[in-house]
Amino acid sequence: MKLYVKKYKILGCLTRLRILNILLRHDSGLYVCEIVDILKEKQYNISKHLNLMKMVGLIVEEKQGRRVLYKPNYTKENKDLFASVLYVADTHKEIFEEDIKRTEKIVRMRSGRGMF
Repeated sequence: MKLYVKKYKILGCLTRLRILNILLRHDSGLYVCEIVDILKEKQYNISKHLNLMKMVGLIVEEKQGRRVLYKPNYTKENKDLFASVLYVADTHKEIFEEDIKRTEKIVRMRSGRGMF
């Protein structure tokens, strides 16, 4: 139960909500540099938030050479929490819609370069 509470506390930060929202909407994963470009935040700040979310099991990382791809950690325990994040993002589109547009643009650019 303590870990469950920690996961919800972690999402008390708008930046972490924004990160998890874009990862959930593009669940094949995003690199730190892409998340930085999408959210228009400093790299060290994004890395700090990603590490906190990884520590409580909300996200997982997949090493690809020198780069790390971050993805949602789809577990039974995270299912309701992820649904809550998507609900909040859908009901407050004015906060999250630019992130989604930037994510789609970056993903299109990545697929055009043949990175996958």
